[in-house]
Amino acid sequence: MLTIAMASLELADTLIEEEFNREARMSHPARIRRVLSRFLVVVVISLAIESLVATFKFVHDDPTQLLKAASIGFAAATLLAAWAFFIKFNKPSE
Repeated sequence: MLTIAMASLELADTLIEEEFNREARMSHPARIRRVLSRFLVVVVISLAIESLVATFKFVHDDPTQLLKAASIGFAAATLLAAWAFFIKFNKPSE
C-alpha cells in the first residue's frame, strides 16, 4: 500500500507541475517524453519493489507462488525495455 501511495503522490506531483509550472521553452514532444518518463520511472520502481516484497514473502510462506513474483519482475523489465524503445525512436521527432 505504501508503494501505491508513493506512486500516486509522484504522479500527482508530475501532473500538477506539468499543468501549472510548465515552461514554454520546451517543445511538445520533449514535454510529452518528460511526463511519460517520470510516470514510467514511478511505475517501474513500484513494480520492482513489489516484486522484491512478493519474492521474500513467497519464499518464506509458499514457495510454489514464486512464479507470480517473477511475473511481476518480468512486467517491470518489459516496461523498462518498452520505455527505452520509445525514447530511442522518439528522439528524432524533436
